[in-house]
This record gives sequence, C-alpha cells and structure tokens, in this order.
Amino acid sequence: MSVNERVVIVGVSGASSSGKTTVSKVLHSLFPNSVLIHQDDFYLPDEDIPFDNTVQDLNWDCVEAINFEQLSKVLTNFKTIPGFVYSKATKENDDFNKSLSKQTDASIREKISEKLSSVSTNVKFVFLDGFLLYQNEQLAHLFDVKLFFKTDFQTLKQRRDNREYVIDNGVWVDPPNYFENLVWKEYYKNHNFLFVDGDNEENVKLNKNDLNSKAKSLGIKGFNNDNDCIFDDLLNDVVSYILDQI
Repeated sequence: MSVNERVVIVGVSGASSSGKTTVSKVLHSLFPNSVLIHQDDFYLPDEDIPFDNTVQDLNWDCVEAINFEQLSKVLTNFKTIPGFVYSKATKENDDFNKSLSKQTDASIREKISEKLSSVSTNVKFVFLDGFLLYQNEQLAHLFDVKLFFKTDFQTLKQRRDNREYVIDNGVWVDPPNYFENLVWKEYYKNHNFLFVDGDNEENVKLNKNDLNSKAKSLGIKGFNNDNDCIFDDLLNDVVSYILDQI
C-alpha cells in the first residue's frame, strides 16, 4: 500500500461449488491492480484437520480446519504495510468454469476504468475466495465488500460430484454421501443465521430464503447463482455493486 493507495478487500463467499471461485477469478481478471487469495490455501496441516465420526473421514468444511489467524494477518498486512506482496502457489481448482462474452467483458472493463478514473486515489483490490468468511469476527471486520453466492442443494451437489481437490497428501475425491452428510451439514450450520427463516432447512436447500436483516447489518450482499443464472448478467451486477462501494 503506497501513501496514495487505498486497499479494498472483497470477500467472495458461499457454499462449496456455489461458483464463488469462478466469480473470483473473473473479477481478478477484470480489475486492474488486484490480488486473488483462496481461503483453501489456509487450511491447517492434514494431521490437524478434525475427524468426523459420521463420515469416518477428515472434515475439511468446519471452522476448526482453517487457520484464521494466518489468513487475517495476510489481509491486515495489505491494509497496513505499504507495498505488501502476497504470493503463494494455490491448490484451488474450479468446477464451475464460465467466462464472459467479449462484449460484456469489454463493457465491464470500460465501466471499471471510468469509475477508477473518477476517484482521487489509486485503488488496490484484494479478492478473497472462501466458504467460511463471515463467521470469524477477526476476519469478517477486515472486508470492505462482502459478497455471498446462493445456490440450491441439488446444483451444489451436482457440481461437487464432478470435482477433485488437491491436498497435501495428493488428490481428494468425496467419498459416497460426503456432500450430504458433511459438506452441506457444515454449510447449513455455519450460515443458517444469515437467512430469513433459516431454521427451515428444506427451503434453504431449495434456495428460497433471502438474506435476513442480520446479514444486511453485517454488510453482506447476496447473489443467486443457480444453473439458470446468466453469467454475464451476474458479473455485471456484482461489478456494479463493488464499484458502488468505492
């Protein structure tokens, strides 16, 4: 961060396979002077990941699996240390690969350029892609913009079933029923407080619940990203929202 540079930290969150990583990568490609960080690169070592007795396997989806202290320190460094550089080979992969049309890509870039040229300071964007961003108070208060992508249960499961994960000891593929019995369970447990009637799990599964007043008071902006979502329209709305916060 230079003397005349403002750092804007953008949280890009949602359930596993909600498309947040794809959105993050596209945002990183669109915004000049931006950095992309993946929460998945801040897991604790494999031997420290909690074991889940229901699935008889490691639980990568609980809050205890993430090194929030280290992640918060990295974000704080962007805010407080001029010229701070973060570089790490990521293990993150993506199961929701979509791209913008050339026309939309060009129009969004023009919109970003016009907005940034109108502000008095240089702006550096730090995009953090993660599935557990707004539960940890130490981390949550560091965001200038908080995005949250909502998707229905069946879409999440379908995308997740087609996915592999790179871990310290090789490649991870979900065992049978891992999504239902662990991934969704942890997502719902850690996010139901954000939804209107969040205690109605079936409606949350169907993506029928809007974000509630608690989520809005925390500054979280929700976006639907089911399979019928038009990606160009989604990114246009997301970029417009980010620019409105500057």
